[in-house]
Amino acid sequence: MLRKLGGAILWLIAIFMLSSVTVFNPGQVTDFFIRVFNIKPSVPQVREEKPSERDERIQDFADRISEASLRETVSALAGMGSRVPGYPGHRKAFDYVKNRFETLGLEDITVEEHHVTVPIDKGATLEVPESGLRIRLYGLWPNHVQTPSLPEGGVSGALIDAGDGSFKALNSKPVENSVALMQFDCGQNYLNPRMLGAQAVIFYDNGGVSRGQALEKILQVPVDVPRFWVEKADAARLAASVEDFHRLHEQLYGHSFHDVSVDLVTMRVAGFAIPDDPEMWWDWDWAAARDPAPGREVYFEEMDD
Repeated sequence: MLRKLGGAILWLIAIFMLSSVTVFNPGQVTDFFIRVFNIKPSVPQVREEKPSERDERIQDFADRISEASLRETVSALAGMGSRVPGYPGHRKAFDYVKNRFETLGLEDITVEEHHVTVPIDKGATLEVPESGLRIRLYGLWPNHVQTPSLPEGGVSGALIDAGDGSFKALNSKPVENSVALMQFDCGQNYLNPRMLGAQAVIFYDNGGVSRGQALEKILQVPVDVPRFWVEKADAARLAASVEDFHRLHEQLYGHSFHDVSVDLVTMRVAGFAIPDDPEMWWDWDWAAARDPAPGREVYFEEMDD
């Protein structure tokens, strides 16, 4: 008898629990039991912790960083042009950082000299002989060891609007022996004009410039594809003279590798104990073309957003 009674009670409980989530609103059922049994929710006691002296120093330092000071620093560095070793901007950036360390009163500042091999861009120019138009171009990063160099004396040919470099965009265009003006966000379609006989490729900013697109323009094999960058304002001037005869040339030894001396400035700041196996990281900015430096505009756009 008791067994049957216990079984009936278990069935009733099961039916009630099932109906509480199917027939009735679960939230209302919960509120009902809270009221009936006068259940008091337990609130954990939050203990206020006093920040450590180190945390207070870090917070004080962070409070002294302002948007104005960040803009000033970024503008100063970006205004130096390319800061790749071997370019004048690299030495200017070194002097700027070292002077800032000294101004801030940092101690244990050390300078180390190193030698690195880097590609140096001595400059390229696009000319329109009929109008006398001359436009400055910037070489892109080498494909492995193959720099975007031209034969001595440069090349000559018609400038074509290659668009995104797709075969559809190149259809009916006089690609052979031409100089192709292309949108930067074309992926690796810039190889198509070269395969069809174009002598060089000139990229311009059509609004799709990104780090991912920049990496697409650099190959890990030494493929000979002369690639250059033109500023947006100059690209508009070039677009107006598409299919005119142009002459593209570089200065003598315009783009080649050089062994240069660079200085590395470091400083030590007293902090906390370092674990036995510390995790170290570093951050850097990079562009497909070493000069000019676009970092300032990109940083300010992200800050304003």
